[in-house]
Amino acid sequence: MKDIDVSDADIRQAYDDQIDLYTSPERRTLRQMILPDVDQANDALARIKGGESFASVAKDLLSLEESDTLLGALTAEDLTEEIAQAAFATEMGNIAGPVETALGQHLLLVEDIEAEDVTSFDNIKDQIREDIQRDRAITVVYDRVADVEDAIASGATLSETAKATGAELVMIDGMDRSG
Repeated sequence: MKDIDVSDADIRQAYDDQIDLYTSPERRTLRQMILPDVDQANDALARIKGGESFASVAKDLLSLEESDTLLGALTAEDLTEEIAQAAFATEMGNIAGPVETALGQHLLLVEDIEAEDVTSFDNIKDQIREDIQRDRAITVVYDRVADVEDAIASGATLSETAKATGAELVMIDGMDRSG
């Protein structure tokens, strides 16, 4: 594969075209409680802003254990649009909401934020070069096999086929059609 040339421009283009492969999106660790109406959601929010913990308010109003409120570390794509907009506009440690959905009024606690992480071009360029070389080598093999098949199908002998395709013909003594 070392004889397959891959330019720096080819590597950069592949990196830019596939940047999503080298990107881990921002994640937010969220806790959620869903209340039936906006008044109850606002009361819950006021209690939290007044010093009560998210967990104690969820337990008191909804009989939820702390583990029941944990949504986990999620990307914006993991959430509905309205929930994502609120959660990803809120700073760590703060409450988003109430956010209305068909399920009710959501209050979201942003517990943690993992920033987007992009693998740098310099850290991945050697792997991209190898991937491109491998892809091009496979294409060369398929093209050569097709050339050999075409030559044989046109009636060429093995010697003529080898000469026309640049292949090396190896004869093994003691072998015939029956093995």
